[in-house]
Amino acid sequence: MENNIIKNRKRKPSRILIVLLVLLPILTIYLLKDDIISVLDISLDTKSDIQQEENENENENIENEDESIGKEHTEMADFVLDKFAKSNDLVRKANLRDIKNALVLYSNANNGNYPLSIEGTRLFDQDSEVSKELLNFTNKENLKDPKDPEYYYTYQSSDGINFKLTARLENIKDLDCEIIGDICIYKITN
Repeated sequence: MENNIIKNRKRKPSRILIVLLVLLPILTIYLLKDDIISVLDISLDTKSDIQQEENENENENIENEDESIGKEHTEMADFVLDKFAKSNDLVRKANLRDIKNALVLYSNANNGNYPLSIEGTRLFDQDSEVSKELLNFTNKENLKDPKDPEYYYTYQSSDGINFKLTARLENIKDLDCEIIGDICIYKITN
């Protein structure tokens, strides 16, 4: 009977495995972006040089073709950069979930209270006492934003009972964010 239960149980892939399978190609592109862009630049330069030598009298056609190639190059670069932005935003959201979990553990160890931060605290800044406390409740060594210090996380709790975590996202089309001016803010509360 017990063997049947074990055989019938379907194994679901772990969340970490799924995230890794999704992020691995994006991170690979991110790590190789400078190489990709330089190869595209070299191939564009080489193609332009060859065409100019073969067709010196057809400058107008070459310029039109170069503009077309440049446009394709720009579109490709925009596509790659968009994927990097979305990848960074996935990391931000995952980090905020980890920080929320650390806050829950902190609260459990401190009679149900969260750290006070009335005006909001920039997390993982050198002077942040809240960050120092939270690091005791997480197994992650680095929860900084992928683009720190330009982008960062904030924590606010004016009463020690409720809190708000925020992160600025790069993809302003993200459905989970609130647009403030031209900035996309992602929020998590308890």
